[in-house]
Amino acid sequence: MSFQFPPDIASVAEQALRDDSELWKEYQTGGEMTARLLLNLRAAASDEEGFSEKDYWQAFLSELRDFLCTDSKKYKAEREQLEAAQATTSKFIVPTVAGAIGATLGIEQAILIPFVALAIFGAVKMGVNAWCSLDPER
Repeated sequence: MSFQFPPDIASVAEQALRDDSELWKEYQTGGEMTARLLLNLRAAASDEEGFSEKDYWQAFLSELRDFLCTDSKKYKAEREQLEAAQATTSKFIVPTVAGAIGATLGIEQAILIPFVALAIFGAVKMGVNAWCSLDPER
């Protein structure tokens, strides 16, 4: 399945591909997806096509808020994957951080693990909750 621009900008995108010899060469040699992705990124970063970095950033933050702060169906699978990966990741991160702190302070790693886990997961949870409580229009 290849990337497709929406129909309303497809002709503009095709002409822009032709106007940029580097992108056109990539497109002609079978790198259609790469060429169109580069074109899309260039368009998103410029004001010429009606896009701006601020618009993109606001859209990204809106999607991030939807992912982190709601139970929308749109990101249900990704939230489930994140939750499943959390257990595996914490088995490696928490002992590693506790070991590093323990080696520096001369304290056994096993003693520090619960405190490190509480600190890491508590800070992440508080940070997400604080961000989600902010007014999205700010």
